[in-house]
Amino acid sequence: MKLFITLFVIFLSNTSYASQEIKFHDAGNNTYVAKLVSSNNIGETKGLEIIANAARKKCGSKTAHFGKYRFSGQEQISINETSSEETFRMIQQLFCGELSSKTQEKTKLLTELEKNKLESQARNLTDLYLDYLAMTDFKKAYSLLSTTLKENKAVGEWERNKKQVTSQPGELLQSEIWRVTTYIDPPSSAQKGVYIATDFDRKYTQAPIFCGYLVWYLEGDELKLVREDIGKINSDQFSEVSLEDLTVVKAKFRCKPLTAQ
Repeated sequence: MKLFITLFVIFLSNTSYASQEIKFHDAGNNTYVAKLVSSNNIGETKGLEIIANAARKKCGSKTAHFGKYRFSGQEQISINETSSEETFRMIQQLFCGELSSKTQEKTKLLTELEKNKLESQARNLTDLYLDYLAMTDFKKAYSLLSTTLKENKAVGEWERNKKQVTSQPGELLQSEIWRVTTYIDPPSSAQKGVYIATDFDRKYTQAPIFCGYLVWYLEGDELKLVREDIGKINSDQFSEVSLEDLTVVKAKFRCKPLTAQ
């Protein structure tokens, strides 16, 4: 099974309560497709937690194994307004039972030298990818995506989404990759292997807040992008955000915490 992620979290909401609904579609042979819909952007981590809890009940005495998933969410920048529109959807594959021994084979651990080399590559690729987006060179940015993302996201649709989220941020004023984390066979991923997450924080003339994280997967001998979470606030929006709200925004977008700057 392959990992497929699409995420565009752009704005901030102050809504505290959300209606949620989860349904399971029986795909046969102890496999299901879980669909979670929420009226509030609860985020990837919370969405996975809700589905996991419901899936374990669904599987009963059988072990729940999670396959590929995809999700999308959007929140509003307004601090005072709320909306009843659905803002979060997640679809997760589920298998109830025991996996074959071949599926459970573990990835070989990295040596310290291999780990340092891959993390250095991930840093360089992160800067490259973000620079491509800022320059609206979407063709080059798309070339850095994993095979799985390319299979599930046509270049035209992907480019339209990128133009809405990341284009025209202005001149780059500040850039930092402030955390790099390597994972071997993370339990939340359907596909085993080496994953490297890079947390970045940038500042542009037209986008004072431009931050988030990218996840790179070792596909053969190359790192390819399998997941991205980018938050952006333009200058006109930024001027309306208080210091208190800014702390919330930066935490939601996984920016570098204000206390660490």
